[in-house]
Amino acid sequence: MDLIEFTIKYLYTIDRQYSRVVNAFVDQLNFEFERLNFAYRVVAKEIVEITSKEEIVTIEEAIHTSPFNIKIHLNKALELYAKRPTGDYRNSIKESIADIPDRQTLHNTLFNNPSLMASFGYSNVSTRFTPS
Repeated sequence: MDLIEFTIKYLYTIDRQYSRVVNAFVDQLNFEFERLNFAYRVVAKEIVEITSKEEIVTIEEAIHTSPFNIKIHLNKALELYAKRPTGDYRNSIKESIADIPDRQTLHNTLFNNPSLMASFGYSNVSTRFTPS
């Protein structure tokens, strides 16, 4: 896995003109991982242990649509999560929420994103949040 991840990162850095080829390579890897029932997928140049398409879509969407300062923390969180042999989950969580200015924003981010909530196993969220 480390060699594949290194190859993906290297291919992205050598030249942007090959991004279509690299994207096709990543898509094919993800297809094969899914076909072979591997619990891994390539997300934002990292190989991470993920099993649902909703998780992948949510992570990629958050990274691509966030402001630059938040992208930095999300990419670092993903890198820590993907660390092998075991992910650095504690620091990954810290990085994930590092640039959220207040708890109300965190609540809005989590509870107003149905696909994110579904990835945590919540089907119907009607919790009221009052920041202290």
